[in-house]
Amino acid sequence: MPPSFAPWKTCSRSASNGSIASAAHGRRSPRMSRILFVDDEPKVLEGLRRMLRGMRHQWEMAFCPGGAEALECLGQREFDVVVTDMRMPGMDGAELLEEVLVRHPAAARVVLSGQCDRDTVLKTVGLAHQFLTKPCDSETVKRTLQRIAGLGARLPDPWHRQMVSRLRSLPTPAPLYARLKGELEADRPGSEGIAKLLSGDVASAAKVLQLVSSSFFGTPQRVGDLGRAAGLLGLDTLKAVARCPGVLRPLALETNPQGIESLVAHAARVQAAARRIAEIESRDPVVVGEIGLAGLLHDAGLWVLADAQPDRFSQLLAAARAERVSPWQLEAQGAGATHAALGGYLLGLWGLGDALVESAAFHHAPSQSTGAADHALAIVHVANAVVEALEAGRGPEQADIDRPFLARLARLERLPAWCQAAVRGTWSEAAA
Repeated sequence: MPPSFAPWKTCSRSASNGSIASAAHGRRSPRMSRILFVDDEPKVLEGLRRMLRGMRHQWEMAFCPGGAEALECLGQREFDVVVTDMRMPGMDGAELLEEVLVRHPAAARVVLSGQCDRDTVLKTVGLAHQFLTKPCDSETVKRTLQRIAGLGARLPDPWHRQMVSRLRSLPTPAPLYARLKGELEADRPGSEGIAKLLSGDVASAAKVLQLVSSSFFGTPQRVGDLGRAAGLLGLDTLKAVARCPGVLRPLALETNPQGIESLVAHAARVQAAARRIAEIESRDPVVVGEIGLAGLLHDAGLWVLADAQPDRFSQLLAAARAERVSPWQLEAQGAGATHAALGGYLLGLWGLGDALVESAAFHHAPSQSTGAADHALAIVHVANAVVEALEAGRGPEQADIDRPFLARLARLERLPAWCQAAVRGTWSEAAA
C-alpha cells in the first residue's frame, strides 16, 4: 500500500522506491492546500520546515531533495503549489517545472532559488508563475504562498485552474504581435516605441508586469507605468524574453477580427477612463498609473478564454456584436467559469498587485470583492460601466453601476464627477 499522506512529511531518498517518509500523521482536511518544496540542500529544507511550522494546520507540506523524488511524490498525490530551487544535480529546477507543467498543469509553480545568471532565469520565464530569491524572509514566503493558495477559492474547478496555470503567456492579436515582434527584432529598438506597443497589448503588458512584480530579474517593483517596467528589465532582457518558447506568441484565431479589434479598443478606453478618474482622486503617479493598468488588464480573462476555448470565444464575440451587448452579459447565461474569474486567477497567480487582481476578478460584481483594493476596483468598475454604455450608444447615466458598493465606500457622491472623467477619458482615447 502507498504511504499515508500527512500534513508534514519528507520525501526521502533512502526510502524504498522513493516512498514518502512521514513526519506526522493525520487525516487531510479538504480545506488545506498541498505545497511541495524541492531543494537538494538538506539545510534549506530544514530551514523551510522550521520557518513554516506555524502553517502546518493550514497547509499540507512535503519536502523533497531533488526533481526525481518530487515527480514521484507528485505521482502519488496532487499538489496545489510546487516550490523549487533552480540549481540542483540531475534534474534542475527548470526541467522539473517543465515536467510539472506537462504532468500536473493545474499546480502553481514557484521558484525559490539563490542568485542566478540571466540565462538560467530565462529558462523559467515561461514556466514559473513567480520567482523568489534566497535568502527570502519568512513573511514573504508565507505571504506569497498564502495568496496563491487562497486563489483556489475563486476558481474551485481543477479544470479551470489547469486552463489558467498551464499558460506561459497570453496570446497577442496578430497585428499587435507583428508590430511588437518587429520592434523587438530591430537593430536599434526604441524604448518609447516598445512602451507604446506594450500599452496597447493586454498579453505583453501582463507578462512584463509579471516579471517586474517578482524577482525574475531583480527586486520586485510596484510600477504604474509600462515604460518604467520595460526600463527596469532593459531592452536586452526584453528581447531575450520575447525569444523564450511560448512567451511572445500570436493569437491563433483568424475568425472575427472585428470582435478582437473591439476588445483591444475597449481595453484602451477603460484604461484611459480609469486613469482620468484616478487623476481626480489621487496625486500619486504610481497609484494613478496602477489604476490605469488595472483598466487595461480588467478583461485579461477573455484572452485566457481565446487561447483555451477559441470556438466558445468566437461565438461569444459574434453574439455580443450581433446583439450589441458586452460579452460578459452573454457569458453569464452560459456554463463554465466567467472571464472575470479566469482573469483574476491568472493575475493573482502571476503575482500582480491587488489593484489589478481585484479589478480583473470583480469589475462586473464589485460587491463580491475581498476588500483588498476596493478603491481601485470601484474606479475600474465605474470606468468599465461607462465605457460599455457609451459603446452601446447610451449615456453614462444609463451605465450599469453598483451604487450600493460605492455608497459602502463613501464614494457615491463622487459618481457624477467620476462619470464625467470617464467620458473625457473615453473620447480622448477615441481621438488618439
